[in-house]
Amino acid sequence: MVNITDYIVRLLNKKGPLPADVDIDQYRFIDSGHIDSLSLLNFVMDLEEHFQIELTDQDLESPEFRTVSGLAAMIQRKLPG
Repeated sequence: MVNITDYIVRLLNKKGPLPADVDIDQYRFIDSGHIDSLSLLNFVMDLEEHFQIELTDQDLESPEFRTVSGLAAMIQRKLPG
């Protein structure tokens, strides 16, 4: 799951530097404003394309989607095999 987390962090870094004093696994990238509603669609599309998965509206509304580690776990479950 490290590769998944690394990819998520790379995408987040494209939007701006991550706070240095935060536990990246628990970083709430939406609540912090790091990803806003306008960039959320591109963020999701990048994840779906890279991992060849589909994130549903239910996924996006899930509390798990709000943290880096939760999102990485969600993606891991959606990967084939």
